Amino acid sequence: LSRCTTSARARSAPSKSPAARRMHSAAAAAAADGASNGGRADPALLHEVLEGAQVICCQMISAGGPLLSKLGPFHAILVDEVAQATEPATLVPVLARGCSQLVLCGDHFQLPPSCASREALARGLGLSGYERLV
Repeated sequence: LSRCTTSARARSAPSKSPAARRMHSAAAAAAADGASNGGRADPALLHEVLEGAQVICCQMISAGGPLLSKLGPFHAILVDEVAQATEPATLVPVLARGCSQLVLCGDHFQLPPSCASREALARGLGLSGYERLV
């Protein structure tokens, strides 16, 4: 994957006990197993796993999706490889989730955002929000 962008949700919750971490890991494995075996994962179980997580990693567009919509605002969002993302894609986790801290990581001298449409390029989508800030 040339673009592996993530948004992270971090909480200031105290560390879980080893037993609680094992139970949480078991619930996460069960949720993942339901989805990976051709079945649909139990939405309530997925929500429980996500609600208990201190960090959630996902694609930027997924941050605006229904799976994370019930979690409320995030304390912090970290967008990695932001220089390879279009400006609208970078705004999705910030506008959809909200946060009190935003961290943008990337190198504006590396690959620009992928944009196949000539019209989109002409309208400025070939420029990342990070490049615009720099």
